[in-house]
Formats: sequence, C-alpha cells, structure tokens
Amino acid sequence: MTDITPNQMRDRLGNIDQIRDILFGDREREYTERIDRIEADLEELSQAIELRLTALETQMTSDLQTAVNSLEKKIQFVSSSLNSESSEIRQSLQTVERDLAGNIVIVEKTLSASLGEVETSLSNTRSQLKSGLQELKSQLLDEIEKNFNGLGGEKVSRTELAEMFFELCMQMRGQSDSSSEAETAQATFLLPDRQFED
Repeated sequence: MTDITPNQMRDRLGNIDQIRDILFGDREREYTERIDRIEADLEELSQAIELRLTALETQMTSDLQTAVNSLEKKIQFVSSSLNSESSEIRQSLQTVERDLAGNIVIVEKTLSASLGEVETSLSNTRSQLKSGLQELKSQLLDEIEKNFNGLGGEKVSRTELAEMFFELCMQMRGQSDSSSEAETAQATFLLPDRQFED
C-alpha cells in the first residue's frame, strides 16, 4: 500500500465535519437543543431562586426589624417601669427617713424637756429637804437649849425628861402630841420615877 499524505486522506474522506454531520447530525442538534433548553431552564431557575432568596431576605429583615423594635419598646417599658418604681421606692425611703428623723427630734426634745423637769423637780425637792432639815435642826437645837436651860434652874424627874424627849421625837416625825400616845409611851418607859440630884 502506498503512503497517503494527510491532505490526500482528507481529500478522499472529504470534510470531517460533513462526515460528523452525516453520522451524528440529528442527534447532535437534538443534544444541542436539549442543552440549550436545560441552560435556559437553569437560568430561569437561578433567577427564580435569586428572586425568592431576595424576597425571603427582605421578609426576614422586616420581621427581624419588627422583632427588634418590639423588643426595644419592651425594654424601654421595663426600664421606664423600673425607673418609676425605683423613684417611688426612693421617695418612700426618703419620706420614712424624714419621718424617723422628725420623730427622733421630737423624742429628743421630749426627753430633754422631761429630764429638765425632773432635774428641776429634784433640785426643788433637794432645796425643800435642805431647808426643812435646817429648820428642823434649828428647832431641835432651840428645844434642846430651852430644855437644857430649864434643867439648870430646877430639878426634873426622869419621867418628865423622858416625856420631853418623846415630844421632841414626835415633833421631829411631824406628829402631833396626842394624850393617848403620850400615855402609851409613858406606860412603856422603864425609867424610875425619881428626882435628879445635884
């Protein structure tokens, strides 16, 4: 067999495209049409999916914004309520504190006034007792001196001397000299009834 050059072979065989078209022409066109349809369908599907995703994104953004706005309003409401309640509690505490301070001042003033009255009363009582004791002491000394002077001039019996001391004691106790008490006291004396001797 003689060697055939490619050009010669091409000339004998003719155009490869023509051969291919003869062998696969109908099928190739069918495949091409199918591929074109599939590409068109894919393009439409892609556009539909993109539109759907855009719509979903818009819807989700809107829903999220609505939820955020609602949440912000609730937070503002809760914050406002808390601030209002905190303010009311603070005012109540301040009112209670003022009332307690006022009551403490009133109690201090009352105690101070009461203590002042008690001190004044004690001072007056002390002064009265002191003056009463001074007066009683003066009376006692006068009575003793009077009785002592009376002793020097004449003789006094022990019974009389006991009666004088008894009367003096009764006067010191603030009791009047009743005859029944004097008789009872005189009956209980254990002193003998006799005169003092020089």
